[in-house]
Amino acid sequence: MPPVHGSSPRWVQRGISEAAEGKFMLPAAGSSASASATTAPLRPTPPPSNAQVYGTSRAIAHRADAYPSLGSGVARRDLARLLTDVPPRVYLRYRVDTAALSPALRAAWVPLELDAETLGFLREPPHGVAVSWARSVLRAVMSDTDALGVLAAYRMHVVTAAHAERLLGPPRGSASLLDLGAGEGSVTAKLAPLFETVVTTEMSRAMAFRLWQRGFESWRTVSVADAAAGRKFDVVSCLNLLDRCSKPRSVLDDCRAVLAPDGRVLLAIVLPYSPFVQKVAGTETPEEQLPLVRGLSFEQAVNSLVAKFIEPAGFTVQSLSRVPYLCRGDCYVSMYELDDAVLVLKSKEDEP
Repeated sequence: MPPVHGSSPRWVQRGISEAAEGKFMLPAAGSSASASATTAPLRPTPPPSNAQVYGTSRAIAHRADAYPSLGSGVARRDLARLLTDVPPRVYLRYRVDTAALSPALRAAWVPLELDAETLGFLREPPHGVAVSWARSVLRAVMSDTDALGVLAAYRMHVVTAAHAERLLGPPRGSASLLDLGAGEGSVTAKLAPLFETVVTTEMSRAMAFRLWQRGFESWRTVSVADAAAGRKFDVVSCLNLLDRCSKPRSVLDDCRAVLAPDGRVLLAIVLPYSPFVQKVAGTETPEEQLPLVRGLSFEQAVNSLVAKFIEPAGFTVQSLSRVPYLCRGDCYVSMYELDDAVLVLKSKEDEP
């Protein structure tokens, strides 16, 4: 791991302090600014739209009330050393303005934290020119999802194993999971230790094959009922699927239909909501439209999502969290990032 440039990490400590106010991000390691770190000023950047941004991958915004260590025992004082070789301009948003949430969501808020597993993902090097070029070529003859499956590239990161256990509880002997739109399975692998039975679905032939390679029961289908095959599941996970499928209302209805008594849905969705369906050489508009408005703050968007979609679909929110949705970068972007709301839902039918 490359050391912090300069004899003293004062510029790093300054960056951590000022990033807490959303003012600065540190210069990239190896740049002329970092080479003369003790004298060169930090480059100002516009404050993020949400004042509660948790930080950037190179300058973690620790506030006075932030936790003292990372989830896997990474001490706060070690952050500067650990973050010297990760992309410099990736915002990692974990916090929200709880006062702007509805009362029910405020009570359901469960803050998650940056942990060592996420840091490890951030340190993965981006794909090179060959993979980027191959993806562009394949997209002319297949969907982007199929292209990524063929290349086994652009791995995604949503929740870590520790996050999953905090949201869903410790492993149970006979618990079962149905993971819809599971991609190549890296996120499923974080959830799998909590369950005895794991079933996955994918519309992409290449992605379904990758899931099979990982040892998961893999169904190449868009039908939840087909994959369930008459079974009921303790958890149905639907991670970043509703904004990329043609019928999001139907999918959520189908999730409820295959839940076991007291079962839960683990839902992740990018906000602001911007849906499309991937097709060969392009995208198309989903058949089912949700009454959600773009251009809202994260808090306004999640309030709208719950009031206009989740509750009318017959669910209540057991917990709400916010995490960065990351994708390994390439020769164009060092790390792709989006902003995810993660919700644990229960059917209203299970309420006393």
